[in-house]
Amino acid sequence: MKKVLLLSALFSTLFGINNLQAQDDDDDRPVVRKDRAQSTSDIKSVYAINLMHVTENNVGFAVSYEHFFDKSGIISLYLPLSFSLPQRDNYYIDNNYYGGYYNYYSLTDVYEYSGGMATFYPGIKIYPGGGHKKVSYALGSSLVFGFGTLNRSTINYRIDTVYTGGPQNYIRAFNGRKDESLSQFKLGMLITNHLNIRPGRYYFGLEFGVGYTYLNNIGGSDADRTALVQFGIKTGLTR
Repeated sequence: MKKVLLLSALFSTLFGINNLQAQDDDDDRPVVRKDRAQSTSDIKSVYAINLMHVTENNVGFAVSYEHFFDKSGIISLYLPLSFSLPQRDNYYIDNNYYGGYYNYYSLTDVYEYSGGMATFYPGIKIYPGGGHKKVSYALGSSLVFGFGTLNRSTINYRIDTVYTGGPQNYIRAFNGRKDESLSQFKLGMLITNHLNIRPGRYYFGLEFGVGYTYLNNIGGSDADRTALVQFGIKTGLTR
């Protein structure tokens, strides 16, 4: 009987030591915080459409695709494409008047109508605090490639002198018209601020960017460089 009790006590002691070692091993394992586990996301891509998109050309709409390179969501590839609606861009009169006399063939009216423009903004977005959060900020840098048409009507006038028996009168007489449909190409760079909101798998965003053109070509001729602006309100889905 004493042998049985002695064996039982020895077995219980060994079993207890084994359980203590197992608990120590469990305590040494890293503990994953729930909030940290929830902040890590498996989001790889964002598909969005701009409910409102405004550029230096006109209002319009846009679509975009974004792909993250890393699990923390620090850097992403951003590929937006926008379409600006046609509009009447500019109207001006070249009215040269010197010392009370008009220069002959000096008056020109120019009407310009934009036929619309498609603009591609390939670039990257950098999320300083990580992009896999419900609310995040990103700074983006993009190249700008704009393709469109510009319809231009140039109306020339001349100044004719009319004698009516008294002082001389001057009238503007029609002297020809030229209508052109010109291709337009813009190349530039844009810096954009992004506010990103992701409740679950849905996505909402605001973006505002400014930049400058390196090249502004109209009808095969270089035109003045212009400022680039874009503002967008967008929504979409993550994947």
